[in-house]
Amino acid sequence: MLASMMWGEAVGVLRAYASSKNGTVQAPGGALPALTRQQAASIILGGLRVAGRAKIAWPGWYDLALPTLGHYEDADKFQMTPAFQGTTLDPATSELLWSSMGQLASDLDRSGVPFDRADFVPSPTRYDQLAKMAWGRMKAERGDADASQLDAQGIPIPLVPKPIRDIGKDPAPTPTPSKSAIGWGLAILAGLYLLSDNGSKRRRR
Repeated sequence: MLASMMWGEAVGVLRAYASSKNGTVQAPGGALPALTRQQAASIILGGLRVAGRAKIAWPGWYDLALPTLGHYEDADKFQMTPAFQGTTLDPATSELLWSSMGQLASDLDRSGVPFDRADFVPSPTRYDQLAKMAWGRMKAERGDADASQLDAQGIPIPLVPKPIRDIGKDPAPTPTPSKSAIGWGLAILAGLYLLSDNGSKRRRR
């Protein structure tokens, strides 16, 4: 059953599907599954929420979120356009993301946190949600008076915003699941099933 899955196996499914869907990128440590920035943002957000529920610290999420969202030192803003969300994540951030997700999965499995069907399916809404979380953390680090409070894991309690669109300058989309997002979700669930006990039994018949 899916409930018997380990988090490490789930991350393996994500890697396999990303590679088959998007190909690979050549990082300093070798070839890695490629991700669009929207896909990467959804994985980071999913990991962040799982870590928060399990009360496991995952401080690296913020350093992953900034380049994923297009925030670099020479441009103090997030890139919110659909075109940017569809671009491929740079190799260095890809390497850090997969490594960090692998470590988080190990921490979850080592702590005995049962697998649940965490939502890693990409969407504009989830990209926007990660941007709001990162914006809250950024304001807290800057000491802004209206910054959000941080919880015990250093995760910002989301502002009831001053919207992130003040940074992005892009009108908020009305998201509908795309065929690629639906395919991503179905492939993840199918992969998880094949790695589960039921899938193993079916393959042995």
